[in-house]
Amino acid sequence: MTELKEMDKIYLEKYGIHVTPYITYAQIEQMLKAVGEIFDWAERQVSIDMLLLAHTTDIPVEELDKTGHKALFESGLIAEVKKNIINLHDWEKALEYHTSFQKNMATVLKKVTPELMDKVMAIVKPSKK
Repeated sequence: MTELKEMDKIYLEKYGIHVTPYITYAQIEQMLKAVGEIFDWAERQVSIDMLLLAHTTDIPVEELDKTGHKALFESGLIAEVKKNIINLHDWEKALEYHTSFQKNMATVLKKVTPELMDKVMAIVKPSKK
């Protein structure tokens, strides 16, 4: 096997920025934790876009904040960055799983089951005579 190298960043001349053409699983996990509790769709999408730019471009976070989502979105920069991330589908699958009914129900059951089992066992436990 030949030596494996990190993929080259893509230069978007129109915007004067470099884009890393992938997002790591650690970055996906960080984004899930950051947006997991946001229930407002628009607020969540803005957060996702800004986190994606912070993770995959060489734009400083301060400049992202100063420029704002509206300008970044309306200029086409966000769409262009997304087009150049080859595993964006991994993020979409992770978000779908993270917000799925099955995952959330399993989380609830995992937390509730021990308490419930203790109460059931206290009721059915044979008394000592």
